[in-house]
Amino acid sequence: MLDFDLNVTSAGNHIITAFSTTSTVDLVLELTNAAGTVVLSATDTNPAGASRERLKENLAIGTYRVRVKNYFVSGTFGGTVRVQVANNPTLVSSGSSCNFLTNAGGSSCFDFLAGGTHTAALCGAGGTYHATNSCATVNAGAAPTISGRCLFSMNATTTNGQGFVMRSYYSAGAGVVAPVNNTVGSGDCTSNNVNIDSLGRTIFQ
Repeated sequence: MLDFDLNVTSAGNHIITAFSTTSTVDLVLELTNAAGTVVLSATDTNPAGASRERLKENLAIGTYRVRVKNYFVSGTFGGTVRVQVANNPTLVSSGSSCNFLTNAGGSSCFDFLAGGTHTAALCGAGGTYHATNSCATVNAGAAPTISGRCLFSMNATTTNGQGFVMRSYYSAGAGVVAPVNNTVGSGDCTSNNVNIDSLGRTIFQ
């Protein structure tokens, strides 16, 4: 069991995610207030092979505690548990990225927060992985118009990566072949999309 202090300085929706470098544990994530009362709890929402849990809550300004508990499942017990908290998609911009600017299925780009464990395997077909550059950097020349941004916690196997992701949707710009407007981007982000978050624990801006 691990406890992390959380100081909320701006009221509003926050996503809290906890993940492990091993797929042999089942995480339970709890949020308590300053008095120690459990505000929110989540468990057993992950597919096989993914040691990740997340919460979404509209938090008031104040002090909270994030508690992460884990249960041994199989294999070799161990691994580092990491916790990330964000209330704004633009906080995710300092790690690696996967660019789908010219993708016919919808022009967009994924930023992966530094401290996550994301790998090139997350890009799949049609995406270009950049280990150290953000979407803003790799698409600086194209200068695409951003129609919206989606914050979510990656639901992938530990082999492919865990942690926060910001998906930027592009509606215009050089190289944009399948524009995505704000309405379409919002629907993709918030409609319990199984490829983003089947429980709708996302923030769209």
